Amino acid sequence: MEYRPMSNAFGYRVVIAGQEDAWRDLMGGTKSWALLTTGRITIDGDLLEANRIHEAICLLVESLADVPEEK
Repeated sequence: MEYRPMSNAFGYRVVIAGQEDAWRDLMGGTKSWALLTTGRITIDGDLLEANRIHEAICLLVESLADVPEEK
Protein backbone atom coordinates (compact mmCIF):
# COMPACT_ATOMS: atom_id res chain seq x y z
CA MET A 1 0.00 0.00 0.00
CA GLU A 2 1.32 3.42 -0.87
CA TYR A 3 2.13 5.48 2.22
CA ARG A 4 0.15 8.72 2.48
CA PRO A 5 0.36 10.38 5.91
CA MET A 6 -2.97 10.95 7.63
CA SER A 7 -4.97 9.57 4.68
CA ASN A 8 -5.76 5.99 5.64
CA ALA A 9 -7.71 5.70 8.88
CA PHE A 10 -8.14 1.91 8.65
CA GLY A 11 -4.73 0.90 7.25
CA TYR A 12 -1.36 1.28 8.90
CA ARG A 13 -0.97 2.73 12.37
CA VAL A 14 2.81 3.00 12.51
CA VAL A 15 5.27 3.18 9.62
CA ILE A 16 8.97 2.38 9.97
CA ALA A 17 10.86 3.66 6.94
CA GLY A 18 14.39 4.24 5.70
CA GLN A 19 16.49 4.27 2.58
CA GLU A 20 17.89 0.94 1.41
CA ASP A 21 21.43 1.88 2.49
CA ALA A 22 20.21 2.47 6.07
CA TRP A 23 18.69 -1.02 6.20
CA ARG A 24 21.91 -2.49 4.75
CA ASP A 25 23.92 -0.66 7.42
CA LEU A 26 21.62 -2.14 10.06
CA MET A 27 22.18 -5.62 8.65
CA GLY A 28 25.92 -4.87 8.59
CA GLY A 29 26.04 -4.22 12.32
CA THR A 30 25.17 -0.54 12.81
CA LYS A 31 23.05 -0.23 15.96
CA SER A 32 19.38 0.58 15.41
CA TRP A 33 19.45 3.46 17.88
CA ALA A 34 22.18 5.13 15.80
CA LEU A 35 20.01 4.93 12.68
CA LEU A 36 16.86 6.05 14.49
CA THR A 37 18.45 9.02 16.29
CA THR A 38 20.07 10.33 13.11
CA GLY A 39 16.82 10.02 11.15
CA ARG A 40 18.14 7.45 8.67
CA ILE A 41 15.33 5.17 9.84
CA THR A 42 12.14 6.99 10.84
CA ILE A 43 8.95 6.13 12.70
CA ASP A 44 5.81 7.90 11.52
CA GLY A 45 2.07 7.60 11.81
CA ASP A 46 0.32 7.25 15.17
CA LEU A 47 3.22 8.30 17.41
CA LEU A 48 1.26 7.57 20.60
CA GLU A 49 0.90 3.97 19.40
CA ALA A 50 4.57 3.90 18.34
CA ASN A 51 5.64 5.00 21.82
CA ARG A 52 3.38 2.35 23.38
CA ILE A 53 5.04 -0.43 21.36
CA HIS A 54 8.52 1.14 21.27
CA GLU A 55 10.29 -1.92 22.69
CA ALA A 56 8.62 -4.21 20.14
CA ILE A 57 9.62 -1.86 17.30
CA CYS A 58 13.24 -1.86 18.48
CA LEU A 59 13.29 -5.66 18.71
CA LEU A 60 11.74 -5.96 15.25
CA VAL A 61 14.23 -3.55 13.68
CA GLU A 62 17.21 -5.16 15.46
CA SER A 63 16.08 -8.64 14.39
CA LEU A 64 16.69 -7.58 10.79
CA ALA A 65 20.41 -7.51 11.59
CA ASP A 66 20.23 -11.31 11.92
CA VAL A 67 18.68 -11.88 8.48
CA PRO A 68 21.24 -13.07 5.91
CA GLU A 69 21.47 -10.84 2.84
CA GLU A 70 20.49 -12.46 -0.46
CA LYS A 71 23.27 -12.66 -3.01
